[in-house]
Amino acid sequence: MKQLTRFLFFSILMLLILAVPFTGCNRKADKDKKTETKETTKNEETANDKEPADNKEPTDDKETADNKEPANDKYTDHFPDIDYSKMTFSEFTKSLTQQIAGMDALYCNSLLHDPIAYGLKEIPDTLRTIDAETILAEHEFYVRINNALKNFKFEDLDPEQQLTYKLLEFESGIAVQEDPNVYFNDPLGPFYGAQAQLPINLTQYNFYDKSYIDRYLNVLKSTSDYFDSICEHEKLLSEKGYFMSDDMADKVIEQCQTFIDSDPNILIINFNERIDNYAGLTDEERTDYKARNNDIFKNHVIPSYKKIISTLTELKGTGKNNTGLAGFEGGKEEYALIVKNKYGHDITVEELEKEIDNAISRELISLNALVLFNTELVDIESDIFKSKITDPEEIINMLKKNMSNDFKALDDVEYEIDYVDKALEDYLSPAMYFLPAIDSEDIQRIFINKKGTASETQMFSTLAHEGFPGHLYQFVISTRNHDDPVRRIFSSDSLSEGWATYVEMKSFFYGDLDYKAAQFLEINRRLGLLIMAKMDIGVHYNGWTIKELGEYLEPYYELNEDNLKDQFLMIVENPGNVLGYICGCMGYEDLEKYAMEELGDDFKMIEFTDFVVNKGFVPFDTFKELLDKEFIPSQRTGAAA
Repeated sequence: MKQLTRFLFFSILMLLILAVPFTGCNRKADKDKKTETKETTKNEETANDKEPADNKEPTDDKETADNKEPANDKYTDHFPDIDYSKMTFSEFTKSLTQQIAGMDALYCNSLLHDPIAYGLKEIPDTLRTIDAETILAEHEFYVRINNALKNFKFEDLDPEQQLTYKLLEFESGIAVQEDPNVYFNDPLGPFYGAQAQLPINLTQYNFYDKSYIDRYLNVLKSTSDYFDSICEHEKLLSEKGYFMSDDMADKVIEQCQTFIDSDPNILIINFNERIDNYAGLTDEERTDYKARNNDIFKNHVIPSYKKIISTLTELKGTGKNNTGLAGFEGGKEEYALIVKNKYGHDITVEELEKEIDNAISRELISLNALVLFNTELVDIESDIFKSKITDPEEIINMLKKNMSNDFKALDDVEYEIDYVDKALEDYLSPAMYFLPAIDSEDIQRIFINKKGTASETQMFSTLAHEGFPGHLYQFVISTRNHDDPVRRIFSSDSLSEGWATYVEMKSFFYGDLDYKAAQFLEINRRLGLLIMAKMDIGVHYNGWTIKELGEYLEPYYELNEDNLKDQFLMIVENPGNVLGYICGCMGYEDLEKYAMEELGDDFKMIEFTDFVVNKGFVPFDTFKELLDKEFIPSQRTGAAA
């Protein structure tokens, strides 16, 4: 069994890494609307080392009151105080998009090709600072959205607007249930933290015209204020007992030092290459831009990373919680709301855990039965494609050809495949799909991390997840169907990552593998995700220590101490991250199963996937209603054409 489980846990390791920027894999470019960087913690410990609940936070009423979040009297510093009651629904949703775009230079640049034409009064050219007031303002923004929806009569909206209404109602409804605790929001972390994401995000800043080169340099210069605000927030977390564990701090410090020591640095190399390739600049202008970039990098960026190091070094030892959210007062309640958001509809943590446990049992039975009658699968290698294709373009062509029975063609779309800079390979996901601006259909971009896609099977399933029929396929079709961009901005991970994972499971059958081998890989990948979800619940809701996590994983794989520590830290840093993948996947699979049962022989997979992807981003409960109201009647034998 140990020989078999090594493949299972290989899947777990890869999927734990599969979760960083821009979409797909965390969609930071399109989803920084909430400061989602999570909390603190983790020291390697035993169950007996776990702090009792009584020691988490002061219980005296006065002390508890003193530790409440700062009053939010600076909402209008971050969002305009708009009267939505006099707006049409279209004006309302466009206003939301404008406000989100206006918060931050990087986000605005990724979201809008022409911000002024879209209605922004000015184009932001600084990074948005992070502090308690910012976090509270974002929460209040969601509450105001929820309240504003009451101004509109649902029955008066057109069908497309009703879908947008449903999504906004669900997403903002989660925020209304929250009692916001600014101390759960830690912007730093070794895998998803600001210091890890900023370099790659800066390299993707679009030079739409020459003026954007100057804006980019202003953005780069604002790194000082950005990291200053983060350092002050870390001090607040330390003061309130929410600072990260020493293990987490050491990882961030190491990463910052690696960035500082990188010579030549990616931010110098990338900028110089883009300036050299930018048409219309004189040699004098190129030289001047490069010199300015180099000066800002040395005098603002490097000192900012050094300040992160010095701040974390100073604060080490002040972290009080060595587990996940469960170790904080109110942490389990916070996690329960995360679960609802990631799952895509209302569910308790206990209900989800039971569902996950049952699914794990089913998949283990399927895996064991498959191997029992196909013993050669025990020795399956990671590179098992008959054609031995490794070129990303050839893999995508194979996917597009072989998925044609289940998904309609999407041929008229331009895309580019590039590779993550070597300096960032250790810190970024296996691949990333970068969303184009909402006001133009630019070339689609997929980035591959060579370090995370070493084998053919990894590369194949990753490109299915990010490209066809995954994120790229979903977002392009949704955009072309006039999907209100606000739905792209506010959709939960369950709708995007869930779709990409749903089709990734199918993709193993779109290569040239033997059926049993493809089935093995599909079960293995799903089982890996389910086990990760169980780990996430265990750490953040049940309060598992690193020792307890190791005990849970032992039947599946024997981890060494360092690997176990990394898995624990990754879970602690980003609560609920994996849930968007597996819960969303199960959501789409449930819809498929329901449609199949209702339609019987009338069910056609290609019509089902086309219907779902063309509806764009709507909550799963709404999808179910749409199946009953539109899809199933249209597919029955004898239905009107």
